[in-house]
Amino acid sequence: YDMPVNFLISNCGEIYGVRGWRYTSGFTNNSIYNDSIAVGFIGDFTNTKPTDEQFEELEAFIVEALRRKQLKSDYLIYGNRTDERDGKFLFDKLKKWSHWNGFL
Repeated sequence: YDMPVNFLISNCGEIYGVRGWRYTSGFTNNSIYNDSIAVGFIGDFTNTKPTDEQFEELEAFIVEALRRKQLKSDYLIYGNRTDERDGKFLFDKLKKWSHWNGFL
């Protein structure tokens, strides 16, 4: 797999399986990834806000992951970026979620 994420969410709120449920993410720089599901958003959120549909789909995805027992109820959300400005608008919104736990 060239993409390190398990799933991708498009700007119209569609979710696409990349690695799916059964495979670990392709991120290897942190032990947290061994027990995680990596979800990416399609877009550049440094200068553009993510769509409401993307966040609605993320919420629905989390509900489904909990139902499938792929997430524990005390799950944590981490951000991954290469530069402090990367994904500013995306992370500004995610930081308000109760399960937000910072950056890796």
